[in-house]
Amino acid sequence: MNLSFGELNLSFAPIWSWPFVLLCCVVIIGVVTVAYPRRIRHVTAGRQRLLLLIRSAAVLLLLFLMLKPSVVLTSKNDRNYVVYVLWDVSRSMATPDGLGSATRYEVQKAFLEDAQHFLDRFGERVEIRYRAYAETLRTVDPTFVEPHGEFTSLSNTLDELQIEAASDDVAMVIMTGDGRQAAWGENNQNPVQFARLLGRKNMPIYTWAIGTSDVTSSVLDVAVSELDITRDVFVRNVVPVKIRVRANGASGRPLQVRILLEKPPSGTATAGAMVLAPGDQQHRPVQEFTCDGDSVDKLIELEFIPNVAGVFKIAVEVVPLDDEVRKTNNRLETLIRIRKGGIRVAYFDQPRTESTYLRSITVSSRVQLEFQKLFLGRFADRNQFVENWFEPGEVDAFIIGDVPAEVFGRTRLRKIQRCCEAGAGLLMIGGFQNFGSGGYQHHKISELFPVDLSATTQQLTDLVPMVPTDTGLRHSVLQIAPPDINADRWRDLPPLNQATVLKPLEGSLAQVLARTERGEPLLVAHDVAHGSGQSRVMAFGGDTTWRWCLQREWGTMVQQRFWRQIIFWLTRIEQDEDGPVWVMAEPQDVVPEQDVEFRFGARDAQGLQITDAEYTVTVLSPDGTAESVLASQNRGTGVARFTEVDQPGDYRVRVEAKVDGTSHGHAVTRFLVNARDPELDNPSADPEMMRELATASGGDFLSAAQLLERLEEFANNGLPVQTLTQDRHLSLWDNWYSLLLFTVIMTCEWAVRKKSGLV
Repeated sequence: MNLSFGELNLSFAPIWSWPFVLLCCVVIIGVVTVAYPRRIRHVTAGRQRLLLLIRSAAVLLLLFLMLKPSVVLTSKNDRNYVVYVLWDVSRSMATPDGLGSATRYEVQKAFLEDAQHFLDRFGERVEIRYRAYAETLRTVDPTFVEPHGEFTSLSNTLDELQIEAASDDVAMVIMTGDGRQAAWGENNQNPVQFARLLGRKNMPIYTWAIGTSDVTSSVLDVAVSELDITRDVFVRNVVPVKIRVRANGASGRPLQVRILLEKPPSGTATAGAMVLAPGDQQHRPVQEFTCDGDSVDKLIELEFIPNVAGVFKIAVEVVPLDDEVRKTNNRLETLIRIRKGGIRVAYFDQPRTESTYLRSITVSSRVQLEFQKLFLGRFADRNQFVENWFEPGEVDAFIIGDVPAEVFGRTRLRKIQRCCEAGAGLLMIGGFQNFGSGGYQHHKISELFPVDLSATTQQLTDLVPMVPTDTGLRHSVLQIAPPDINADRWRDLPPLNQATVLKPLEGSLAQVLARTERGEPLLVAHDVAHGSGQSRVMAFGGDTTWRWCLQREWGTMVQQRFWRQIIFWLTRIEQDEDGPVWVMAEPQDVVPEQDVEFRFGARDAQGLQITDAEYTVTVLSPDGTAESVLASQNRGTGVARFTEVDQPGDYRVRVEAKVDGTSHGHAVTRFLVNARDPELDNPSADPEMMRELATASGGDFLSAAQLLERLEEFANNGLPVQTLTQDRHLSLWDNWYSLLLFTVIMTCEWAVRKKSGLV
């Protein structure tokens, strides 16, 4: 209960309910009125009246305190406040999805003109601040600018707002726009967290979203949304390309989709011109079709046939229409490596578990494993060899499994030797009927192997862990994990079931890459010199690496990587580079503001990794600017991260290695930044974002009409926080002077009663 006296209010909060308190008051007053006079009737009339007055005062004070009274002092403090008006000037506001094909900006401008009438009536104590926003908050005059903002960063806008208004009393923020956050990198933070910060500072945001969340057929736009292509292809092979094309507002319009391939650069140029990719009558790099609706999402399959080896840029493109507003999304680019030919490997073995798993590496586009299943004993006459495999240049490497020499015959073994002398690689893997047990020491091919092919070859039948040597841990063949965990990963692999003990030839320069736990050689590699060149030969005592696939989640990947790296080494393309320095960029296709990581390294003449090289990494941007990148090393492998990806085009990476202060060589690679436009690639409005910003800040998400009504209400009645009202409560019962007054009254009564002889 409150009794108001202007700015002074008397408030009651009884200890019990009002009916019960009133009943108690009646009972107490009745007792004092009826019973108390009888107790003092024998004293003089004057003292009777005095005692009755004192007792009535005590009762009234007690009843008053039972009501728990307090005085509320109300005061008002008029302050000056700020109202911010934010409007969107990004390029997406030019989207014509309003009534009558009006642009979002035109709709926004008309609204702000209507709102101006109410804003002018807010009074002298309210300052209206007009701000435009796109990449960040812009201080502008209260006149309208054109929507030319490159991208929209709501997070930057709200962050700048809370910094600017830190020392002001902000009554409210009016924010209009399409609500879409369209930015990359550090500009693309969650704007809701900044809206919450404004809410904690009592800056509510009242939002209105302009535009539709689905850009309909009224906006003409054709785009390439997806590209699917194999990154490693081969000369004269058909390369399939899958392209997803999205078209809006192009009903009945003919579209042309095509593949463009970079020509080899001429002269001192670093990049070649983009021309139509080569094809033939059956394999076409161009396709035309007519849109059969206002919204089309179509998968196009094209093909081309590369005829030059190298690393080239490839682009898929929908030829832009003349009246398209956005043309940056009509094209996607990437890099592909075109090889002179695939790695063709001839593999001879019996049908066994190891051969089944080893053949799975042929799923790689780089390796074509031709498996020849051979029968032994009385079924050997069923073997049908592909004789042209034994001609120089037909295959890049040979793998001989558990097959004795007699199955090949002297003529074929001699042909394999000649192929190796011409540069082909050779590998023999473990078994019970090869190496010395298979009789290979009686043939000229034995001169290629770096191990003793004696007839007394020892077989290990227990579990055999494979332990890389120090040389092996640096060799490309045994790099099955990042350098810092490579040795641990080898220790975690299951042991082999069995193995052939290898004995390197005395005086040879063969490298022992792996041993058993007891030190017997398991994997031996050697570069064999011939009169016309060199070939690489390897002997591997194991034949149960398939066990790695069964006992570890990552085992299949390790097993396939191990075998592929053996083949890469045999064919001299480890790290896919032939030079002493190599470098790779990951990813090769990025968007602006995305980081790119470089991995690089150096190897010696024997192909071993150099661990003490010093690297200089330089990135050349599309505009010709060169920038050095800080490089770090981890067991010889260099790592660098490039973060200044801010413009589309080709970036070239050059890594130079020095060993003992002397140049060891350099390597060059490149990556592409696609010319994507975050603002216009998908200009759909995002009303849900505007709703979240309003809710997080303690404001409201409104329609245009509702926001105008709210502004009219504030213009008529004042802003909710324009006048600060403060109430000060002064308790009249819970204090020392109430207790003192009651004590004085009761003391006076006791003194009078004492003097009257009643005590």
